[in-house]
Amino acid sequence: MRTFDTSNGTGIDAIPPLDGWSFISGVEPRNGGIHTDDAGTVSGPVTLRTEVLPDGEAMLYVQPVGHEHWHPVAGGHYHWAEIPAAGSVRQAERRAEQVHVAATQLLATGGADAASLRLH
Repeated sequence: MRTFDTSNGTGIDAIPPLDGWSFISGVEPRNGGIHTDDAGTVSGPVTLRTEVLPDGEAMLYVQPVGHEHWHPVAGGHYHWAEIPAAGSVRQAERRAEQVHVAATQLLATGGADAASLRLH
């Protein structure tokens, strides 16, 4: 899995990994925290990780700062059918990053989960 830390301004790598993409960013959630599938609501600063697999499955996870465990974000599981068609591997990688950026913005501006994330 190739990981990109989007919080430090790194760009997209032109060589596609065989096992998918992973993007991470720091998020300071508003309005009480982020709902997860396994730990209830996580509050305080978190790291958001978006994993996109070559088969088109995308998943969002959060990790509270200072903790080891990653929690799946409620509503944060997608398939390529829900993500606009990519065409090439390079375009697929860009779409994967767009999912991560959209999720980061949603969760940082008051979204409690990813259920309302709209992929255009």
